[in-house]
Amino acid sequence: MKVLPGRPRMVRSGRRGRPKKVYQKEEVQLVPCEDVASIAVMNDPKSVAEALSCHESKEWFEAMKREYEALVKNNTWEIVNRPQRQKVITCQYAPVARLSSIRTILAISANYGLIAHQLDFVSAYLNGEIEEEIYMEIPEKRDEVLKYSKGLKATSGDPCVYFERRGRELAIAAMYVDDVIIASNNTARLNELKKALEKSFKMDDMGPIHYCLGIEIKQSANGDIEMSQKNYIMDILEKFRIMNSKPVETQIDASGKLSAELFPRTETEKAEMQNMPYRSLVGSLMYLSVSTRPDIAFAVSLLSQFNENYGSQHWTGAKRVLRYLKKTASYRLRFHRNSGALVGFSDADWGGNSDDRRSYTGYVFKFGNAAISWESRKQRTVALSSTEAEYMALSEACKEAMHLKRMIEEITGLCKSVVLQSDNQSALKLAKNPAFHAGTKHIDIRYHFIREAAERKDVELRYLPTEQMMADVLTKGLFKPKHEKCISEIGLGNLCGESPKQFNNVGEVLGHIVD
Repeated sequence: MKVLPGRPRMVRSGRRGRPKKVYQKEEVQLVPCEDVASIAVMNDPKSVAEALSCHESKEWFEAMKREYEALVKNNTWEIVNRPQRQKVITCQYAPVARLSSIRTILAISANYGLIAHQLDFVSAYLNGEIEEEIYMEIPEKRDEVLKYSKGLKATSGDPCVYFERRGRELAIAAMYVDDVIIASNNTARLNELKKALEKSFKMDDMGPIHYCLGIEIKQSANGDIEMSQKNYIMDILEKFRIMNSKPVETQIDASGKLSAELFPRTETEKAEMQNMPYRSLVGSLMYLSVSTRPDIAFAVSLLSQFNENYGSQHWTGAKRVLRYLKKTASYRLRFHRNSGALVGFSDADWGGNSDDRRSYTGYVFKFGNAAISWESRKQRTVALSSTEAEYMALSEACKEAMHLKRMIEEITGLCKSVVLQSDNQSALKLAKNPAFHAGTKHIDIRYHFIREAAERKDVELRYLPTEQMMADVLTKGLFKPKHEKCISEIGLGNLCGESPKQFNNVGEVLGHIVD
C-alpha cells in the first residue's frame, strides 16, 4: 500500500509517536467495475462460439483451420453416428511431463554439461495407428461423433520423459503436449536425434532452448541454465492494474492471518466482491507458483482456499502477492555444475490454519544448488502435536523423494539415496524407530511409508536446525530477514557472478555414467 505521511501522535509518556498511516484512496478501494470488465476481456475464450465472436476471431479461425487440415491430412478420424453402449470422450486429454521433471532435466543438463534444444511438433499425437475403438465428441454436434484411427500408442507407460545412454553419451527428451525439450552432451547425437524424429513427425526445430511453456529458459556458454517468468509477471501486473502500486518485501503479511471468517458480511461488500476477479488472479498466480516461484507457493495455496467466498481482505492479500512480484519480477532459478546430490527439506506449521486447525506441509528438493521440486499444502487431518504434523510432512516429502530419486538414478546411473532433513527431532525419532508408541498409534498407516523408506535406506533422515530450514517459506508467512534467507537457500533470486568452471571434456563429468 502507498502510505502518506501523517502528523506525529503524542503518546502517554509525552514522546512523539509514530505518524499515523494514511492510505491513498486507490489502495483502499477495490478495482472499479469497468476495470473488471476490461480484465475479463483479456481471458481466453471458453468455447468455439466465443472464439469466433471475439475481436480476435480471424486469428482463431485461421488457427482452427490449420489444425483441422492437419487432422484431415493425417486421416486421423472419420465422422460416424453415435455408437450404442460406447463411451464417448471429450477432447481434453494430452500427456504432459511434470514441471518438476522438466526442472530436473534442466538441472541434470547444467550439471553434466548437456546442451538443451527445443522442438515443436505439428499434430504430434496423431501419427501412430491405434487398435482400440475411440470415439470423441464433436463440438456443437449431438448425433455424430469422431471415430479415431490414429493417435498416441502405448499409453500404459510414461509417454513424457525418455532417455538413452551410450557409454559416456547421454540424451534426454521431455514432452509437454507438442513442446519437446531434448538435451545431450554430444552435439552430433543431438542432431542425430532431431533427424530421427523428423523422419516420423512434422516438426519445427526451435534451436537452443529459450522459451517454453511460458517460461524463459536461458543456457549460457558455460552450460548454466536459468529459468524465469518476468514477462509473464509483467503481463499479470498489467492485467490486474498493479503496475503503479508500491512494491512490498514479502509475499504475505507475517503478522496477519487470513481466514474464512473474513467473508463479506454486508450486502454492499457482497456486491463489490462479486465483481472482483479473485479466482482469475489466484489462477494466474498458481501457474507461476508451480513453475519457477516456490517463494509464493504458500501464499497461493492459502488464497485458493477462499475461492468460493472471498472478502476484501482476501482480495487485498492477493494483490499483495502481485506487489511482491513487482519487486521480484527478475528472480530466477539457476542451475550450474555441482555435486549432483539430491537433498530434501521438510517442514510443517502445526495448527497453522485458524479455521479448521489443520497444519501446513511444505517441502523442497534441491539438485545441487537450486530447487527442482516443491509443494505447499494443507494437511488432510488434524495433527494432535507438532511431532505428528512434522511426521506427516516427512511422509509426503518422502513420496516425492522416491519419485525424483528413481528418475535421476535411471537417467544418470547415480542417486542411490536421498538426504531428507527436518527440524523436529521427535518426528525423526518416530520415523526411525518402528516400535509401538501409545501416543502415536492413531496416525494413519499411509504416513508410516517414511519408516519403510528409511529402513531400506532409500532416504537418509537428518536433523536440521530451525533457523536453517528453507522449507519454512512454504508453510507460513515470514518476516523479511528469514524470508530472504529461505529463498536464497532455495536458489531463487537475482543471481549474478561466475559459476564454477565447467569441465572442458564431457568425459570428465560423465565418466561415471556407463551402461
